[in-house]
Amino acid sequence: MEFRIELENKLDSVETLPTLPTIIARLETAFADDASSAEDVAGIVGEDPVLASQVLRVSNSAFFAGANGEIMSVREAIARLGFAESRRICTTLTMIESTRGFGTDMDHQRFWQHCLVAAVTTGVLSEFGDCNDTINPEEAYMAGLLHDIGVLVLDQFFPEEYCAVHNLRDDRGIPCDVAERAVLGIDHGEIGGALLRHWNLPISIVEAVTWHHQPGAPDIKNLRLVQIVHLAEFVCTCLGIGDGGDGTTMGFSEIAWSDLGMSVDHIPKIIENVKAEVARSTILSSLGEANAETR
Repeated sequence: MEFRIELENKLDSVETLPTLPTIIARLETAFADDASSAEDVAGIVGEDPVLASQVLRVSNSAFFAGANGEIMSVREAIARLGFAESRRICTTLTMIESTRGFGTDMDHQRFWQHCLVAAVTTGVLSEFGDCNDTINPEEAYMAGLLHDIGVLVLDQFFPEEYCAVHNLRDDRGIPCDVAERAVLGIDHGEIGGALLRHWNLPISIVEAVTWHHQPGAPDIKNLRLVQIVHLAEFVCTCLGIGDGGDGTTMGFSEIAWSDLGMSVDHIPKIIENVKAEVARSTILSSLGEANAETR
């Protein structure tokens, strides 16, 4: 309880706490409007020179461009990528940029690679389960992207406590979230959820981030979203994709697997599809690091 109070006080008072960039809300409005054009979206992106240059670099990368040739304008980039892909790319790059400087002892590229693949894995899992009618794919992507953001908060503002967590994790060989609850009485999911509440994100995303390590927690209103983020995190951790700061493989909820209508027969194809997304995540996460070095 004491750490929870300290966390809330920190979130209320720290001037360097990252804020949700206003450009994300504006882009979300534009992407959700059927009347919006690539030129409308490009106009918003173009107001942020860093984001504009990153979107151009992504669209011209071998993964996205193929043999289509180089393009020189953000409008052309949005048109090439399509609205759905552009929406996720812009959100991802903006989130990475907004947390610049946090988690100084972490490998940011590997951290965001893990988060990015977890975000995409929510979509992969949806393809094989029977949850498409109950899960908003954009909310699932956002929740997957932000599921470990509490790790950055811990590392930045509570380094001594975070060190104690790692020592216990390593000494006992237990998952990081278990060590966090033993030391702090709270895990990084709940810490991340507290930050997202300060950002006024939808409660569904807040819940998914808060309880992704505890999908059996009582009174969860958006259970399927929590469950799919939990499974996405599990898959990425088992495959060793990036580094979300979890260390030892986390526990796995068989109930979540069953509730989402997954089958063991799906596992090989799920793994294949998730591994195929590593190239995409490497492009986006490495862009953030390259941008940091040029600042």
